[in-house]
Amino acid sequence: MKKFYVLILSLLCCVITTQLQAQGKPGSKKNPTMKIKNGEDVLIENHPYQADLGGCGGTILGPTWILTAKHCVNGMVGRRIGVGYTKRSDRSTGQTSTVKRVINFPCSGCDLSLLELSTPLDLSGKYAKSIRYASADVFTKGYVKQGKDCYATGWGALGPNSGSPDHLQGALLKFGVVQLSDERIRVEETEGRMVCRGDSGGPLVVYNSDKSERILVGAVSGGEGTPCTDYGFWGNVANAASWIERQTGIKPYTETGGSDTQAPTAPANLTAGNVTQTTIDLTWTASTDNVGVTGYEVYQGNTMIGTVSGTRYQAVGLTAGTAYTFKVLAKDAAGNKSRFSNTARATTLPGDTSDTQAPTAPTNLTAGNATKTTIDLSWGASTDNVGVTGYGVYQENTMIATVEGTRYQVTGLTANTRYSFKVLAMDAAGNKSRYSNTATATTTGDTTGVCDGVAPWRWGVRYRVGDKVVHRGNLWELTYRGWKFISSCNGNKSGKIAPPIDKISVYPVPSNKELNIVFNPTENAMFKIVDMLGRTVIKGKYQSTVNISELNAGTYTLKVTSNGANYTTSFVKK
Repeated sequence: MKKFYVLILSLLCCVITTQLQAQGKPGSKKNPTMKIKNGEDVLIENHPYQADLGGCGGTILGPTWILTAKHCVNGMVGRRIGVGYTKRSDRSTGQTSTVKRVINFPCSGCDLSLLELSTPLDLSGKYAKSIRYASADVFTKGYVKQGKDCYATGWGALGPNSGSPDHLQGALLKFGVVQLSDERIRVEETEGRMVCRGDSGGPLVVYNSDKSERILVGAVSGGEGTPCTDYGFWGNVANAASWIERQTGIKPYTETGGSDTQAPTAPANLTAGNVTQTTIDLTWTASTDNVGVTGYEVYQGNTMIGTVSGTRYQAVGLTAGTAYTFKVLAKDAAGNKSRFSNTARATTLPGDTSDTQAPTAPTNLTAGNATKTTIDLSWGASTDNVGVTGYGVYQENTMIATVEGTRYQVTGLTANTRYSFKVLAMDAAGNKSRYSNTATATTTGDTTGVCDGVAPWRWGVRYRVGDKVVHRGNLWELTYRGWKFISSCNGNKSGKIAPPIDKISVYPVPSNKELNIVFNPTENAMFKIVDMLGRTVIKGKYQSTVNISELNAGTYTLKVTSNGANYTTSFVKK
């Protein structure tokens, strides 16, 4: 596995003052005792997107979303993260939230994960703000290019044998050889500056052309060579942009319209009325925006319960005789979000306190009429001693809707994917039934004959954008973002899909007894596996499957030498 010299960064102390440096040096007095490899302290208000995960860093993408490194997320659910402070010893300007969910980017070598927070962060002040993440535009416009400046921040170690600082650090660095299809971005040591242990998952940013906005391009992953020297790697955010948008609903930075950083005004006059035992109606005054408001997020307490395009929403599935609070925010097409509206309060009408009997479970749940993106659900009605007021619809173990009837169409699904659903019933007193049976269905996809006439991928061929190939039974198309999976030739999407690239990857992740290597080596290729201390633990002539059962659990680096070139990736032995 790759050595993860988790990165902490130093701000360049230099005669030439670029705007990046000026942003990192907000006029505070230098503290010579805190310099790290020619760097100095920076203030959180100049880098308000920085998040503190304890032993790792992260980046704020939105009120409930943090981007970090995949190798940082073990055991993160339920843990608190911090934002908005310069010194770990003084968090008076900061705020915290608890990690609700971890979502790993499905790419073994990319080392990227999203953290969903249980409580939204307040991003209206100067100490905590979101940053837009990169699309392919950062490469096509030359913002990410060998020799170009980039900037990193974090609380990592001051050196390979040093402890971590109390004060946030920053460093101006330069990109190494890099391209959009890379799983990780390479950054070179610059005048003695390089990140170090403890900054994994932290941000790497660049400016756009007019220096009006910083853009997140990487999350600290690890390094190679001498610890905290030589060069480091950041997970390539642009390569994961479409996945991040699908998971979060937040759009990436794009050059077209990319200068819109102005958030909508906050919704006003939020009111809660038309109260019943199980519903409350919400209305508010529309927000305004310099480009246009695209929708509103509705929160019950601190939990988002819905998104709408208009200025009305009905909260359903509530419990009788219970007090609730609501708030709303507006968002625009660029992903900017407003401050929260005023808080509206209401209490549902009292129910029959003597009613403690739950409805019967819904019966005969079926899932059918599947398309590429939708599945229709229907079920038999429940009964109750007083009356059923609604049903909760669950996708896996997450409730996705509440409805009054016995039908629901699930939307926004992925083609050629299997899903499972279940339903429960509710009454006016807040009693809930047992779950129904579980129904499963698979979305459709256009797979008939898609691979007919398409040539197989060949190592060493120079492909152009728009070219299609067949690789390991799957159809791929080369885009500006790299190889894009189109479909499986037989219509059955495999869980282990390796793109046709002249790079190395491994599976399964993590591995236990055997490590399978996906690569196209020359005849005399050699390999070795190196532990976190730099020791070679296995080596020999290249083979596609390596027995790793005798290795201790941990992170390792796989290095393959083929045709005079070195190819490297990391893996975890469990």
